[in-house]
Amino acid sequence: MHHRLLTFGPLLLAAGTALLLRVHGIGFGMPALLDPDEPWFVLKAFELLDQKTLNPNWFGHPASTIIYLLAGNHLFLFLTGWASGTYRDTAEFAASVFADPSIVWVPARVIFAVIGTSVVLLTYLVARRLVGTGAALVAAALVAVNALHVAWSQIIRTDIPSSLFMLITVLLALRYLQQQQERRRDLIVAGLC
Repeated sequence: MHHRLLTFGPLLLAAGTALLLRVHGIGFGMPALLDPDEPWFVLKAFELLDQKTLNPNWFGHPASTIIYLLAGNHLFLFLTGWASGTYRDTAEFAASVFADPSIVWVPARVIFAVIGTSVVLLTYLVARRLVGTGAALVAAALVAVNALHVAWSQIIRTDIPSSLFMLITVLLALRYLQQQQERRRDLIVAGLC
């Protein structure tokens, strides 16, 4: 029990630091001033909703996954606004987003900040299986404060979600290899990731 508390505290500190660093100033450069990929993903997600289709007509590096995630974000924001009476219809929502793109950009960036924080936790889990708890805590702390990782976690790009999927794959493959009993479910989920 004492060992778990000694591990949980530093891990919680690393994750909390990671999240704070990633959400700090997350509204910079609205919209997409510093990254050319952001508007493409955001507009492609609107296109899915507008055309009522699940086909983004592009399936690269998992951009289709990001497009679906953003379409879900846009839909959630519209439905929340519609239910609260903020928007009467999709046209009013679209006009509001056109006037203030941060309506969709900031929540989407927060999602990516949370994904970036999840990468910190997954780094710990993978490293713990490979090199032990102490080194895993150091690895998580290093990813938590890595300036490049923080920067990529604050914008809508494929890099951080790709890292998430890769780490889940590695973690499940390690778990499969290190367990006495065969768990095909780990391999299936790893394959999906």
